[in-house]
Amino acid sequence: MIWLLAIIVLILIVVSSGFRKFALWGVGILVLVVVIYYYDTQAKHEASHQIISHNEIRLDNVVWGQYNDLAGRVTNNSKYTLDGLTLKMTAQDCNGDNCVTIGEAEPYISATVLPGQARDFASHVFFNSPIKPTGKLQWFFVIKETTAQH
Repeated sequence: MIWLLAIIVLILIVVSSGFRKFALWGVGILVLVVVIYYYDTQAKHEASHQIISHNEIRLDNVVWGQYNDLAGRVTNNSKYTLDGLTLKMTAQDCNGDNCVTIGEAEPYISATVLPGQARDFASHVFFNSPIKPTGKLQWFFVIKETTAQH
């Protein structure tokens, strides 16, 4: 059905000079609306990552399981609703005092947490290659980014 409408529009553009002017204005207005929508969406997206500070979020009982499963509890101490957060995880292979990084990942934790509340979470962590330490495995994480509703 859409292809039929497209053919009719193309015929009108070729045959009618008045329709050409109308179509040109219509396309111009449509492009303007799309550009405004795009920049508004981008601004809201960027703002959603700056509303909640990292120190307003607390992660407790975080465990990294055998099959790269990550689980724990996230507490939102901000006045905004948390939609999720991105962690920066680092895995290290340690032999005595000598540690070498063998993997890094940035898992996104999808958890909607209202202000002053906590939620348990579970996520899967994807590393670029398998984590196979020869010594003792040590890992740590930091909150890289938060996403909030606004």
